[in-house]
Amino acid sequence: MRHSMWTYAWDVQEQGFETAVSDLRARAGVNGVSLAASYHAGRFLKPRGKAGKVYFPEDGTIYFEPNAARWANSRLKPKASSIVQRGDVLRKFVETREQTGLAVHAWTVCLHNMRLGIEHPDVCTVNAFGDINSFSLCPSHPDAREYVGTLVEDLTAGYRPDSVELETLGFMPYAHGFHHEKDGVGLTAEDDFLLSLCFCPSCLDRAKRAGVDGEALSAKRKELPTTRAEFCCARPGSTCRAPRTPCLCRMAERTGYQSRRGDPRPGRPGEQGSCDRWRRRLGLRLRPCRAGHGGGRAGALHL
Repeated sequence: MRHSMWTYAWDVQEQGFETAVSDLRARAGVNGVSLAASYHAGRFLKPRGKAGKVYFPEDGTIYFEPNAARWANSRLKPKASSIVQRGDVLRKFVETREQTGLAVHAWTVCLHNMRLGIEHPDVCTVNAFGDINSFSLCPSHPDAREYVGTLVEDLTAGYRPDSVELETLGFMPYAHGFHHEKDGVGLTAEDDFLLSLCFCPSCLDRAKRAGVDGEALSAKRKELPTTRAEFCCARPGSTCRAPRTPCLCRMAERTGYQSRRGDPRPGRPGEQGSCDRWRRRLGLRLRPCRAGHGGGRAGALHL
């Protein structure tokens, strides 16, 4: 049986390759390493860190040496992290896997790339209000699809890992863990699902070809609240005395949807199947989501 541990190149470099292998084999008891080959920004606590205990990696970089020839015709190009200059950890694991007994899995973040999103805003997902999600490249956009394909091709051809673990292949949720996220309201799973839908030109084109009127769906944003009071008073059971205004979670009522219990909401946060009803109502087909709502990392829009 195969057991692997997610690992970062900066930790391996700091602890030392031999120490990292020993920890993986003897202490963790695994026979594989899932090394981040492409990753996003973040803040990482390093309890065993020698040069500081908190680390902030570069955003949207790869942790291997790309083959420039493979990227000659690609509009979106990768950027190797500066730590690769101090040593190619992925290649070290691949070249020594017979000696270490560790299978090598290239853990690859695909479309969650704010560096590329800022450089190419037209390739990002767009919500119903026209806001660009710079942290998320759209899987419907041809350039984003080419980027992921070339990334995997370059990685597998140049390094030959035992497998490639792909992360963020589909549409990312609105609440994905961005830096200092604030909404001031307290969004439900349904709110997050609706704010996660993409209305970029590529998605609208695919929707049209699939018989879905994306423009009409996007136009429903006019029914949504614009202030915190409107969000609060629209909640079922709210004691707020302000005039009731439809919020995200009540959009189903405006489209004629009613649940079995007569509740206009398509399901409360975490309720099994809540977003399945949204999908059927909106005419969308999405992959099942482990998080219980359509905007999760396991969800992807298929048109």
